[in-house]
Amino acid sequence: MKRPNDNRSDLSIGFFIAPRILLFILTVCCVCSMGFYYFKKENIVSVGQAAGLVLVPFQKGINTVGDFFFDLEQDKLKMDEALEKIQLLEAEKEDLLNTIQENEKLVFDYQELCQLLELKDSYSDYETTGATVVFSDPSSNWFSHITIDKGSEDGIEENMNVIADGGLVGYVSEVSRNHSIVSTIINDNTNVSGMQLSTRDNCMVIGDFPLMKEDGLLRLDYMSSDFDMTKDTTIVTSDISDRYLPGIVIGYVEEVTVNANKLTSSGYLRPAVDFRHLNHVLVITTKKEIDS
Repeated sequence: MKRPNDNRSDLSIGFFIAPRILLFILTVCCVCSMGFYYFKKENIVSVGQAAGLVLVPFQKGINTVGDFFFDLEQDKLKMDEALEKIQLLEAEKEDLLNTIQENEKLVFDYQELCQLLELKDSYSDYETTGATVVFSDPSSNWFSHITIDKGSEDGIEENMNVIADGGLVGYVSEVSRNHSIVSTIINDNTNVSGMQLSTRDNCMVIGDFPLMKEDGLLRLDYMSSDFDMTKDTTIVTSDISDRYLPGIVIGYVEEVTVNANKLTSSGYLRPAVDFRHLNHVLVITTKKEIDS
C-alpha cells in the first residue's frame, strides 16, 4: 500500500524529465538550422541584415530631412548675400545717376558757354561781360525778371542790354553791389522797337507774359498792312529804339494778319531766347544813351 507522499515523487520525476526533452528539441532545431544554413546559406537573413532592413530606410529619412533643412539654410544665406549685393548695386546706381546728371549739366553749361562765345563774336562791336542767372521766379511772373550774379562792383549799370541764346533777353533795371535784376522782354510793361532785318520796316514787339507762358509768343503790332512779313522772318532791335542797341535779334515772326481797318497789321513773334532754360547771359557794357 502506497503512502500519501508517493504522489510528489511522481511529479518530481515528471519535472525532471521535461527539461531534458526541451533541451533535446532545441538541440535538434539547432542542428537542423546549421544544416539548412550550410546548404542554403545565401537565403538566410542574419540578425544584422534584418536590422539593416529597418534602420537603413530610417537613416535615409533622417538624412533627407537634414539635407532639406541644410538646403533651406544655404538658400537663406544665398538670399541674404543677394539682397546685400542688390543694396550695393542700388547705391552704385544712385551714384552713377548723380554722376550722369552732373556730367549732363556740365555738358549743357559748356554748350551754353560756347553759344555765348559765338554770340559774343556776333556782337563783336560791343563790349560784353558774362553773368550767371542766380534767381528767377516762373511761378509768379514767369521769368519777367531774372537776377544775375554781377553788380556795380563788376561794372554793371542800369539800362545795359542783356543777350543770350542768340538774341535779346532784356535790360538791367536794378543794380546792387554784387547782383543785378534784369527786366526781360516778356514783361507786360516792356515794348521793344523792332524792324524787319531785310527791309528795315519798323514794328513794335510787346511783352505779354500770359501769352508767353501759354504759347511761348510775344505780340507784334503797329505794322503797315503792306509789310512783307512771312513766317520765320527775323526781327531785330531798330535804330530808333530808345533803350536797346540796334541790330540785336529779338525773334522770328510766327504769324501776321491784316487788321480790320486794312491799314495796319498785327501778329505774333517767337523770341530767340529760351527763357525756360536761361542759365548764362552776356551783359553788353556799351550803353545806348536814352533821350531825355
